Amino acid sequence: MRYRDLRGVLSSTVAVMAVAVSTPAFAQVRHFNIPAQSAVTGLPALAKQADIQLLVSSDAVEGKTVRALKGRMTVDEAIRRLVS
Repeated sequence: MRYRDLRGVLSSTVAVMAVAVSTPAFAQVRHFNIPAQSAVTGLPALAKQADIQLLVSSDAVEGKTVRALKGRMTVDEAIRRLVS
């Protein structure tokens, strides 16, 4: 699966997750500190720090990496930056 495909799958996941997470929780500003790593471990780290549930197909993230993420931002912004 190419990078472009991963981004599409993860963007779809974000859209689905946005429905599952209440708007106030999604808009809360939180501090994130996630090093660049495998998407298999990076996305759960983001979910834990954001205090949200994030469901992603293992096929969509296997062999993929996420960028480092550090600083205060909304959960929505953090997800977008991590997978960009």
